[in-house]
Amino acid sequence: MSFLIATTDSIAQRMHPGLVVVVESTTYPGTTEELFLPRLQSANGQEFTVGEDFFLAFSPERIDPGRKDWMVENTPKVIGGVTPAAPQRRKPCMNAPFNGLCRYRRPKPRK
Repeated sequence: MSFLIATTDSIAQRMHPGLVVVVESTTYPGTTEELFLPRLQSANGQEFTVGEDFFLAFSPERIDPGRKDWMVENTPKVIGGVTPAAPQRRKPCMNAPFNGLCRYRRPKPRK
């Protein structure tokens, strides 16, 4: 978890309007909203509003390295945003390598 916190703090130092942050890691339910969101909302001595100033989403790792039949290309990508706009902002970047994109309204129930 310390690596994810350090990465979030590094991103927070570079916060700017329109930034899209997607957590792509296997972690416990609630991490995106409880741990990352507050760090990004109060960054660099400024206040940023999620869904307006920046967008935050969660997309779990879903590849099982032991399986040969499900690879990156044929495993649908799952993404849930803290706000409804977050998955839409990330969608163009995620469609190319994956055989489908499943969007969810919130990140927490899908973790």
